[in-house]
Amino acid sequence: LHLGLNGFNGKPGQLANTMNPPTLLSTDFDLNTMNSVYVSLGTERSLNLIRGSKSAWRLGYGIAVDWYNFKFDHSRVIQKSADGQTIFQPIISNGAEVSLKKNKLAVSYLTIPLMSQLVFRKTSPIQMISFGGYASYRLTSWSKTVEEKSGDKNKESSNFNLNQIRYGLRAEFAIRRFVDLFFNYDLSPMFESNTGLKMNGFSFGVKLL
Repeated sequence: LHLGLNGFNGKPGQLANTMNPPTLLSTDFDLNTMNSVYVSLGTERSLNLIRGSKSAWRLGYGIAVDWYNFKFDHSRVIQKSADGQTIFQPIISNGAEVSLKKNKLAVSYLTIPLMSQLVFRKTSPIQMISFGGYASYRLTSWSKTVEEKSGDKNKESSNFNLNQIRYGLRAEFAIRRFVDLFFNYDLSPMFESNTGLKMNGFSFGVKLL
């Protein structure tokens, strides 16, 4: 079980258009960082490649389901427009923008990691240093909003022009008498190239099991 926070690297420029409200602002990918939670649940195995008296080199592999939860720090909702573009728009009621208590984009992936692991003996302060990568297939994605005043909830499933395939780099560190740490960085952009959104996802946190 990997549990931590996730975010975006990169930010789109504000699009110049005559629409009001505009379809995309430079602030649309601003997140409530502490509530943007990453979760991964899976199984892992390792294969000894070289074994010594004080350390070993292993190949780690497995399969997992990952969830990105991007909680936006505003009330503009991600959508896929009629012409197929990824946009953000507010909810309008009685001529006014509705304030949202929750506004998030969630994406789930089936992921296969492949790691090079340097493992040390149990008395060592550093138990393991691991570097490698992962490849993922998007399973589903959806937006979820909760209105501030009414509490009305809305969930919309869409691909939002997200790339179907995701891949990136991972590092893990196991420290004696401390929780294991991990960091993931997506080398692949989250959105398709025709959207102009050059955003890469990342996550970091602790490995609990």
